[in-house]
Amino acid sequence: MADIFLSYSRKDNDFMPRTRDYLSAAGLSVWTDENLTPGTPAWTRAIEKAIREAKLFVIILSPDAKNSDWVERELAVAQDSCRIPIFPILVRGDEHTAIPLRLAATQFADARRDPDRALARLTKSVNNYLSGTITDTQPIYIAPFITAAKNVVVAKTGDADYRTIGEAVKEVAENTIIIVREGLYQESITLSKSVIIKGEGKREAIILESNKSSCVKMAADHAEIQGITIRLRVNNSLAKHHAVDIPQGKLILENCEITSDSLSCVAIHGKGANPILRKCVIHDSKQCGILIYEQGTGLIENCDIYSHTATAIEIREDANPTFRRCKIHHSKAGGVLVRDNGTGTFEDCDIFSNATHGFIIRVGGNPTVRRCTISRNAFYGIYVHDKGRGVFENCDLRGNAGKPWMISDWCVVRKRDNTE
Repeated sequence: MADIFLSYSRKDNDFMPRTRDYLSAAGLSVWTDENLTPGTPAWTRAIEKAIREAKLFVIILSPDAKNSDWVERELAVAQDSCRIPIFPILVRGDEHTAIPLRLAATQFADARRDPDRALARLTKSVNNYLSGTITDTQPIYIAPFITAAKNVVVAKTGDADYRTIGEAVKEVAENTIIIVREGLYQESITLSKSVIIKGEGKREAIILESNKSSCVKMAADHAEIQGITIRLRVNNSLAKHHAVDIPQGKLILENCEITSDSLSCVAIHGKGANPILRKCVIHDSKQCGILIYEQGTGLIENCDIYSHTATAIEIREDANPTFRRCKIHHSKAGGVLVRDNGTGTFEDCDIFSNATHGFIIRVGGNPTVRRCTISRNAFYGIYVHDKGRGVFENCDLRGNAGKPWMISDWCVVRKRDNTE
């Protein structure tokens, strides 16, 4: 049995031996698959056996590792089946491109500038864990979802620890996983501590619904919600709220469906707000799908954002989010509005069939838009006015009812190889 299972992408083969040898030199036994033939049944069985027998799991983080199906599977076995501690080391990329969602709350050794120092920190932390002396002051420690004493279950009926999500959030320890079973939970929750809320069952059957205030308000440094429907229904009352309100911290929303009959579905605001939204369906708000303002940031990937009363996306007041591979469509106003010194980056998005313009920039807005398709909108593909600015690179602007773009006086747009 090896002390360490070493997980890596084959494209990081130059750094893997260095990591292996550094740990081995400290007297630690390290298992790697370098002597096996990838893709064979024997290789698959050997990997699973090695993970189950290892005392801990070291993962080399990079964009290639994040996009590797096999690295993801190895990480899933280590966390979900074996629940052994995870020790990451980052060699390439950054928080957005190299850190898997599963490790978003986990500290890591950073080897991008000083690999030897990072490997020394990694080795020290591993030795401290194996000797039983690891503490929260170490540069790396066990991922929060592993250190939790136990999972808890929320269910409307039957055997469960809690009947409401809010009660569970209030009473559990930091970093607990809260499993939510199918049912209608009519409540508002404030995420005041780092927890993971995971739906168990069909997303459409696990509903968090509020008719008085925001369904979710973020008040912690980190929290996660996975696989539930979030629905704000104020029913024409004077109450004005966002379905999910994120004024701070890193809230990770994955595979959620979000609607609002009040203000926006998701509001991201404040300098400390830096959420991650992945594979979410965000639709039918009375305002915007996602509103980002007051220096808010965040990463929104592979989301479907549609059928909003205002523009699907609005960015203003020095906000600077990143959107990747999102569909933004069928809003009753425009697709994207960037104004009042908002910026932001849009990459590989499809912005289509909106009731006015696909992309609107004004009053000092200055986004960067790359490889996006902006088509089938009722007016212009891009409309820039009132001192707006922007960079559009390799975008497809064909098929809009109006011109591909309209740029008024006192505006600056750099267009690079766009298709009209």
